[in-house]
Amino acid sequence: MSSQTNFEQFVKELTDFRQISETEILHMAVQVAAKMYRFLTKDLDALDIVIDKNGKVELYKSDKQVKISKKVKQLIVWAVFRSMENKIFLNYRIN
Repeated sequence: MSSQTNFEQFVKELTDFRQISETEILHMAVQVAAKMYRFLTKDLDALDIVIDKNGKVELYKSDKQVKISKKVKQLIVWAVFRSMENKIFLNYRIN
């Protein structure tokens, strides 16, 4: 699920299946991305994170875009997918 179209499809499926808004899903994704970035880089400064519907991740610090390696970006996207899948699965089992 690393391609951008897969992320967009994943968001669509979640909104259709669980009636969770796109905004809520992207908010969850941003939270996970921030945690993963801080874990991988040990950088605890405040970040602004943008994740669009296509799965593109951008990080900003003090209005300047943070350059991160492709590997770190892939790990962030992977963490976002896994976390969201787990949250939705647990929510489904509870309801």
